[in-house]
Amino acid sequence: MFQEGQIDVSLARYFAIDVLDIIEATIFGRVHRNISTSGAKPRNL
Repeated sequence: MFQEGQIDVSLARYFAIDVLDIIEATIFGRVHRNISTSGAKPRNL
């Protein structure tokens, strides 16, 4: 089981990845999306 602090860190990383991915997609377009998300969490968009 996760401790509460570990969950907070995991959620922070999870959402930080999303925010950075959105910013990158907005600035650079969708050309780099596959590269930017390859090491992150799996997603279906």
